Amino acid sequence: FSTLPFALVAVIIGNACYVHAERLPAGDIEDEVLGSEVVVLVSLLEKPIVRIKEVLAGSAAVDQELDVERLFDLPRRKYEDAREPFRPIPKRPPGETETPASIAHGDLVLFLKRDERGRWEPNGWGAGVKWLVDGKVYGYTELDGPGQYFLLPDREARTEVELRRAIERSVAKKSRWLAAQSTKDPGARVKALAEFVQPEG
Repeated sequence: FSTLPFALVAVIIGNACYVHAERLPAGDIEDEVLGSEVVVLVSLLEKPIVRIKEVLAGSAAVDQELDVERLFDLPRRKYEDAREPFRPIPKRPPGETETPASIAHGDLVLFLKRDERGRWEPNGWGAGVKWLVDGKVYGYTELDGPGQYFLLPDREARTEVELRRAIERSVAKKSRWLAAQSTKDPGARVKALAEFVQPEG
């Protein structure tokens, strides 16, 4: 997880307590939910402002406007497969230009956290942004080195329905994780945290 990267499992034998840490298994959407303060469906206004249309997780309000300046630094040209950005550009007749398949308008799901100065930013930058276009979900993928983002059909949630379901599952899991962390009884805590431990091998 982005902010909850390890599960600690304590084994108590007599007076000794042995603690074992493992990285938790997580899909991309799950990782974004667990590392975010809020998850919101928004529409774009003038740079750098977005307006909340629906709150999917966390504490925020519908119609609230947020300054998310880093969002506007991400490219908006979308591709339908990972090979497309690297295909040769075909020759065109003089005066004819290619019309990029760019997203000018639309709704987005943002997985937001605050930076060290208290400003909102997507968790994991490109990973924390999902575009909704005609019922499909497009997410940012690094294909050509760190920070080289390309907008492609999301590999985990192809439709808005799938995205919402993945977020709901992740919110429920985050609630169980926080509840397990707050369990005071050591034995009960170990049992509760067992769900989040990735077996070795």
